[in-house]
Amino acid sequence: MTTRAIYIAGQAYSGSTVLCALLGVHPEMEPVSELAMWTLKAERTQRICSCGRTRLECPFWSIVNGRWLEAIAPLSLDFYAALQRRIETLRYTWPRMLSARAWSEAGEMAAYSRATVKMYESVVAASGRPIVIDSSKKPGRALALIDMDGLDVSILHLVRDGLSFVDSNLRRSKLSTTDPNFLYRVFRLGTKWSAANFAAERALKMNGGRGVQLRYEDLLRDPEAALKKVEAGIGVDLSIVREHVRAGRPISWRHMESGSRHREAGPTTLQPAFAQRVDLPLRVRLAFHLGSWPTSRRYGYL
Repeated sequence: MTTRAIYIAGQAYSGSTVLCALLGVHPEMEPVSELAMWTLKAERTQRICSCGRTRLECPFWSIVNGRWLEAIAPLSLDFYAALQRRIETLRYTWPRMLSARAWSEAGEMAAYSRATVKMYESVVAASGRPIVIDSSKKPGRALALIDMDGLDVSILHLVRDGLSFVDSNLRRSKLSTTDPNFLYRVFRLGTKWSAANFAAERALKMNGGRGVQLRYEDLLRDPEAALKKVEAGIGVDLSIVREHVRAGRPISWRHMESGSRHREAGPTTLQPAFAQRVDLPLRVRLAFHLGSWPTSRRYGYL
């Protein structure tokens, strides 16, 4: 049995939670947001599902968790999380981006692959929807997924203006203007943003082009055109989703326990607030573009 997955790859704060929820309007798609976060130890009990309950109380995630742990036995959750932290990093997967060789299916990689496929299968069983939408974004995870037996993956490379990435780091206090190395850190964010998007591009290419690249700004400016582009890339009829947007109906977050805080505010629509322009000082913009200019220019942000 092969499980379908739509994997949203790219950099953090790219609007993936909104896109994931929007695609989840389709009755055959289950939007689980950042599935990669679900198994990491620090996140297991602290996350609140968009249904308003903790992951331990949520009936959906309780079923997923039970089925998955039973399917991967005797592998422990802690051991899987340790594999995840190593395998899903760009440091581990960088050689994979530069070579067409297949992953070795021996040892730990085989265990990681088997358990990951079982995770997607558990989501399908719990939701009754045959397609899982995972917006984990990690390009390293994307590169690992495309070679797993039992998983049919389409890569949806979502790109957003890198200045929004800087602004999100500032608003979440991950970056401080009082830091004496502030501009250098902004420059490093530029290189990080470029590296993540380069890796996502490579994942899409190495997946035989099964998927699509989409700019978040284009989704908000013309949702119907953007959804048609996604439809062609993933091979799923999204006319139901396009009609939903056209009618201005609210978007439900279903059981998304990670991602944007928008999911905590109840059903929403594609609204202008999601597309607000970032107004950063010239010196900040210059520092970021110094680290990202080839990529920013290619995507039309320069």
